[in-house]
Amino acid sequence: PIAEALTGTASGFFITVVSYYLAVYQTHVITLPMIVKVFLISLPLVLMMFNNLLANNTCDLEEDIENHRKTLVYYLGKPLAVKVLLGVYIFSFIWLFVLVITGLAPWTVLFLLFLFPKNWQSLKKYRALQGPQVENFVERRIGEIGHRWEACHKAFKIGDNGRNLSLLQHHFGEPYFVGRLVNLPG
Repeated sequence: PIAEALTGTASGFFITVVSYYLAVYQTHVITLPMIVKVFLISLPLVLMMFNNLLANNTCDLEEDIENHRKTLVYYLGKPLAVKVLLGVYIFSFIWLFVLVITGLAPWTVLFLLFLFPKNWQSLKKYRALQGPQVENFVERRIGEIGHRWEACHKAFKIGDNGRNLSLLQHHFGEPYFVGRLVNLPG
């Protein structure tokens, strides 16, 4: 039941703190207060990653029960999990004000508030449906919008194109041969 929190923290905070470290390690000494500041700044990202997993697990609850996976949604139930998702979403936007007021983030961060009304409408629909049919609706990415419908034609089979083995195939007997005529150095 802690997968949402662990994955949200790993994706939202650890990647941010490592990026911060790589940017400043030659000029600054990394201290615990600095790491706490990075955590506070990255908290909205941590919460959104948490919400992505919570939404996914809410939609997959029946399948998770079938496969004996006990997620946070399993213990909370769908109605409470959806309330937690909405509460975390609201808190993440309130936290943006806190970051600006405390001086941890510039005032331009408040432009993110323009996202709230449109996303809130999507979450209202999600709350009403709470099923697998809306999972992709809530978690869709801009690049996937054009690919959300089922393909209109049957996919063609990729055949053997002769001497080029491509990167998808590898013969372990020849560890350096990947579509090249000569062995790589080393």
